[in-house]
Amino acid sequence: MQERGADRARSAELLWADIVPEIERSAAREILSGADPRIRQLLLDEWVGQRRNPAKQMPNPLAYLAGIVAAARGNRFVPTLALQVASGRQKQAEIAAARAAVLERPLGAPAQLAAGHDSGEPTRRGPLPEQVSEQLDEFRRKLRCRR
Repeated sequence: MQERGADRARSAELLWADIVPEIERSAAREILSGADPRIRQLLLDEWVGQRRNPAKQMPNPLAYLAGIVAAARGNRFVPTLALQVASGRQKQAEIAAARAAVLERPLGAPAQLAAGHDSGEPTRRGPLPEQVSEQLDEFRRKLRCRR
């Protein structure tokens, strides 16, 4: 099955989970190209969720994906794990963004150095304890997951 213009771009934008080996992705894209482009990510997420299910026997994962796509084309597809997979991916993205924001922000300079104070005493290296505490509190707030 050949993809055309916008369909190919949408397929390339799929968000893949680590559980899908690189070697399978090309075949999976081909199978997903037979589905409505608007639900391809949903179908992929369902497949990923089913693959992660330790109770699920899936000797041929690509055939399982083809079955999901066929069910979607026949209006018989009901997502059972796709929404959980998408939600987990979103939470991971939020956590990564919060971590990056905290790690990229420079630590504040000690108040004495910021004011240009030079008492001849050894220079403190690093932020004051209250600044560290404030930054840790902010980091914790950003990492809290909404339920």
